[in-house]
Amino acid sequence: MGVYMQNITLITNNSESINAIAALISAIATVVLVVVTIHYAIVTSKILKQSRTEKTIAFIEKRLEKLYYPLLDYLKSEEMAMYCSYYDWSLGNIPEDEPSISDLSNPNTKRYDINAIIPYQYLASENLIVPLKDFLFEVRDNNPYETFASSPKFKPNVNNLQQIIEKEIDILRDKLNNLAS
Repeated sequence: MGVYMQNITLITNNSESINAIAALISAIATVVLVVVTIHYAIVTSKILKQSRTEKTIAFIEKRLEKLYYPLLDYLKSEEMAMYCSYYDWSLGNIPEDEPSISDLSNPNTKRYDINAIIPYQYLASENLIVPLKDFLFEVRDNNPYETFASSPKFKPNVNNLQQIIEKEIDILRDKLNNLAS
């Protein structure tokens, strides 16, 4: 019976050692899992931040390319120069050095289609929405020459719209520069 008891004592001591080693391995595995999870969370956060930045950059670029630049080009186009000159002439304001309407029309000049920006009006800022809608109404829904001749606010509204657009283009460019750096 003495040998039997020695074997049981040896097995019990080995069992306690095995349990202690198992508990130590489990604790180490838990610590490693926590470290890996924290690392994963940090990497995921950085990826998410980069994705948001890229999405913001793409949205700003879309606003500039689809709405702001085409609209500014249209406002600075020969066609708008003709409308604004016609507006001045209809009010009797004809500067001596200003060319005639026929001089302003050049068949080689690029024409800007104001209708191309209509689907992108949703990209306009809150400051631009009302002046843009008013401008589009005057240009698209009315005969421009009749509207311009009858509206004493047309040219000042166009100038105001152009100033708003130029200011917002600067703001959007600054945001792009900040996001890119």
